[in-house]
Amino acid sequence: MLKTTVQKASFPTGRRVIVISDIHGAFAYLQGLLKKIHFSPEDILVINGDIIERGPENLRCLQWLMELSKKQTVYTVCGNNDAYVRGLIYREYPAEEQDILNRYCTVRSSVLGEMRKQLGLPDDLPASAFCKELKAHFAAEFDFIANMPTILETPNFTFVHGGLRDTDIFSEKNACAFDLMKFDDFLAYPISFSKPVVVGHWPSSLYSKGYFDCMPYVEPNRKIISIDGGCMIKNMGQLNAMILPDGSQSDYCFASFDLLPVKQALDDQAGRLPDISFCWPDCRVEMLEDGEEICLVRHVSSGKILHVLKEDLWEQKGQLFCDDSSNGYLPVCAGESVSVICQTQRSSLIKKNGKIGWYNGRLSENK
Repeated sequence: MLKTTVQKASFPTGRRVIVISDIHGAFAYLQGLLKKIHFSPEDILVINGDIIERGPENLRCLQWLMELSKKQTVYTVCGNNDAYVRGLIYREYPAEEQDILNRYCTVRSSVLGEMRKQLGLPDDLPASAFCKELKAHFAAEFDFIANMPTILETPNFTFVHGGLRDTDIFSEKNACAFDLMKFDDFLAYPISFSKPVVVGHWPSSLYSKGYFDCMPYVEPNRKIISIDGGCMIKNMGQLNAMILPDGSQSDYCFASFDLLPVKQALDDQAGRLPDISFCWPDCRVEMLEDGEEICLVRHVSSGKILHVLKEDLWEQKGQLFCDDSSNGYLPVCAGESVSVICQTQRSSLIKKNGKIGWYNGRLSENK
């Protein structure tokens, strides 16, 4: 069992603290967000887990943060993907599992695949030889991950990637590190805290009430702040930052960044809250009308009927499923700028201030 580790820290007065979670190898998102908030050498950076996996530049993200840590104040909390990847390299593989790493590298965008490519290793290299080569050439990267704490504890906040199972961070319930890194649907767990606990891992949009909302989700009464914007996980995802203007204080605000095209709305639209929203794992649907861009489906568990993007549909074992979808329409004023997730002949799926919904009006060309 991977044991939980705790790092204590105290943020100094007068220095800004930037907290980012779930970068998932999206180097362009990371740099875009830091540029947007005017990140400087005087700032303190906290990465709350999942630096790597799924994005296009996992190794670049990891190595950039390693270099930044040598020059300025950076705290990195370990995420489930960070720990899992290191665990794949530092384990013994029996003969029947000698191709497991090659299979892993072919089904997802992974830092291990990027390392293999950089070294020019053959695709069919057995796991034992694969691990030996990567440990020899990327020891510093794996050591960096190994030294990440599970929990970062400060006087005003607690940072952990997935969540906590007990209010006492040193409780036996919190002993297994991976349980705290991969704590799915943490807000469904009945717990409250005396000071804010900042988590990532579970995209904040899955906690939304009404429209899907990629901005951080806050439960002030329970003192839980969920900041994962679904970057590289959701097609409408974004990278969020929690900003403490003064590290010694408890005040905070948020900023976000994505690479969706921005267009100007040309028509007004009255908003309509969704009466059906669903997400994984309750996402099985039945096809009613198959279209080129948009399909009419019935959500199996609720019986509700709605239009969804065809590109969001997928099959598994003869059953049809759909990525996160709803039938809400965002309120839009002509002249407003909106981010466009998908534009079809019938309607457009847009994002405004983190919220996701349909728009039936006209859109300008890209700004």
